[in-house]
Amino acid sequence: ASERPDLRFTAVEPQQSYVDFATREAQRQGLKNVEFRVGSAEEALRVLGGDSPFDWILSNDMLHHVPSYLGVAEAAARVARPGARWLAIEPNWRNPYVLIGCALKRGERNFWPGRFIGEAARLGWSGEGGSFLFLVPPFWKRPPGLLVRLERALERHPLLAGGIALTLVRG
Repeated sequence: ASERPDLRFTAVEPQQSYVDFATREAQRQGLKNVEFRVGSAEEALRVLGGDSPFDWILSNDMLHHVPSYLGVAEAAARVARPGARWLAIEPNWRNPYVLIGCALKRGERNFWPGRFIGEAARLGWSGEGGSFLFLVPPFWKRPPGLLVRLERALERHPLLAGGIALTLVRG
């Protein structure tokens, strides 16, 4: 947001404490083009009210928590302009560690890209592309340079990458 003051960023987050924290940080940094609102993804249309349709949607580490991909895809379609793009970043179930972790951790589910794309397609979204990412676990805050270089070379492999990034386009 600080690098693109010509753009407007609006976030929807279900936890009030996260919204409060993010709002304080944006104000501390003097960002005037960022707004945070409380609500679930499925409630996006109600939460965003009459705001103009969006050109981009980013969901990060969210879809594997929702009960219905279809409900989120429908809400996203209602707030997205035709031709809008949706970048969804989720845990990669092909990685054995991620598969087991999402299956066993409380409040987690595995993300199934094929099912998500199929349900989103029913609402006018089409897959534009995808890639794998995140070899280094997120708890490692400052990995050594060699590991960073290895990540760039190896994260494309489905069994190693911790995440998947999908881009969809609204028809």
